[in-house]
Amino acid sequence: MKDLTEILKLTNSTLAGLEQQLIKGYKAPDHPVIFIVGAPRSGTTLVLQTIINHLNIGYVNNFIAKFWQAPTVGAMLFKSLDLPLPAIDYQSEYGFTTQIHGPHEFGYFWKRFFKYDESHELDPDKLNNIDSNLLLREVASLETAMARPLVFKNPPALSLQIGYLKTTFPKAVFIHCKRKLLHNALSILKGRMQYMNDVNAWFSTKPREYDQLKSKPIPAQIVGQITAINEKIEADLQEIPEQNKLTVPYEEFCLNPSSFVQEIHRLITPDDSGEVRDLHLLESFEIRVPDEVIPGITHKFQREINNLNV
Repeated sequence: MKDLTEILKLTNSTLAGLEQQLIKGYKAPDHPVIFIVGAPRSGTTLVLQTIINHLNIGYVNNFIAKFWQAPTVGAMLFKSLDLPLPAIDYQSEYGFTTQIHGPHEFGYFWKRFFKYDESHELDPDKLNNIDSNLLLREVASLETAMARPLVFKNPPALSLQIGYLKTTFPKAVFIHCKRKLLHNALSILKGRMQYMNDVNAWFSTKPREYDQLKSKPIPAQIVGQITAINEKIEADLQEIPEQNKLTVPYEEFCLNPSSFVQEIHRLITPDDSGEVRDLHLLESFEIRVPDEVIPGITHKFQREINNLNV
């Protein structure tokens, strides 16, 4: 008997033709598409969960994500289930959620379009070879199926492709999540140990500098990873109009999430239409400070961070 992964691959291959029939006639989404970007472990999942709970926004959940070659089909099937859906809980494990309607990063979908080499940052030739019209039709059809603007979050796929995404989706809004560098580094280190089961294994997004960083000591690798990703994002965002971007510092978001939710709402609905739900119920979040999983590593990270300013 085939395992679930093989069954899902066969299901997607079977449904891909139907998906192409469904997306015929679509050209581009009507609403701004929201892309949440940032270094890994910078608070992107928390921001995503929060705006899902409080804005009228569409997103790919754990059910729909199983239909990466037929997302419109997946969205229609999920809607047909007519499930009672409670609020998204604020639980996640390295970007993964467990509720059937919990958000998913949709990695298999993005890999259909973004053909990575050693780095997650695509070179111009690979960007030029993307079937952008197909991507636009897929997203537009999914938007119609959900009857609301869409939000996507996938740090490796999206954070280093802002220029391409802005060209392809001119109305796109970019939410850049940032975290205190030391805490971000400690959290990635913990991810290496708990998720990768190997402190020497690279965790998540590989910037263009990956080839130079991978041979360095672990503190230099991780600090260099975060710094390179944020510098690339910030450089790309320089070309984005102010009304299409927002920087969200993790620590400030935790203290006052409602103000950021309202600001994101204004970015996607400049006429102040649409609904902000249950904002009075949105309380502050605990600012998580990662443990020192290796004795003395905090000092080594701080030394690397200090060297950035020399």
